[in-house]
Amino acid sequence: MEEKNNSVFEKSIDFIGVLRKCWIYIILVALVFALVAAVYTSLFVSKTYSSTVKFYVVIDRTSAHYLNTELEAAQALIDSYSVVVKNSDSFLRKVAEQSGLSYTPSQLRSMISVSSIGSEAFSVKVTSIDPQISYNIARVIEDIGPIEMINFVEAGNVKVLNPPLLSLNPDSPNIVRTVMVAAFFGAALVYGAFVILSIFDTRIHSEDDLRRFDIPFLGSVPTMETDSASKKRLSKNEHFETKS
Repeated sequence: MEEKNNSVFEKSIDFIGVLRKCWIYIILVALVFALVAAVYTSLFVSKTYSSTVKFYVVIDRTSAHYLNTELEAAQALIDSYSVVVKNSDSFLRKVAEQSGLSYTPSQLRSMISVSSIGSEAFSVKVTSIDPQISYNIARVIEDIGPIEMINFVEAGNVKVLNPPLLSLNPDSPNIVRTVMVAAFFGAALVYGAFVILSIFDTRIHSEDDLRRFDIPFLGSVPTMETDSASKKRLSKNEHFETKS
């Protein structure tokens, strides 16, 4: 008895067949999700802009003396310079003052990110909802950053590798990516729902269902036309013959 019950619940899913049944719903829901995502992102998500200044670390014998290689010395200095840029309140106050902004060190800290470029360079990225503010802050960091970092760490040398540029295109939100993700999520949601419905559908739809459940098959009844369908087909044929 247990084996018979298990055979009833064992059902192979025709994923291609499910896709054929629901493809129109997948397209419609994907379009709706994409439209909603585009409207929401455009109207309610703030755009952010960034300007980046890149620095190059010059190693001297003094700073590399206690380390194995110059590359290790450069990486150690980059870590130290990053701490100054991100965590020195005195440096951030000078940046705010020379930028003409009333930002606190904590506010500037949330706008600034530092990342290594290889082993001998690093970048300071300033992000804001105003591209001009991002650019002004990055310019000030370009001007006073090398001197402040060297004075604080008392080792190495820093040169500007690439100055910041005024950004006219927002870094985020990425509307195209957001729309694509929303459309994919909507399509996957619909397809998954149809697959689940197909799994729990215990109705007999074809002869294959009977064979899978080991139910004896005696014969099938062909689909018969109703009187209205038959008359409609005959009227179409007569209309075609008359026109010919």
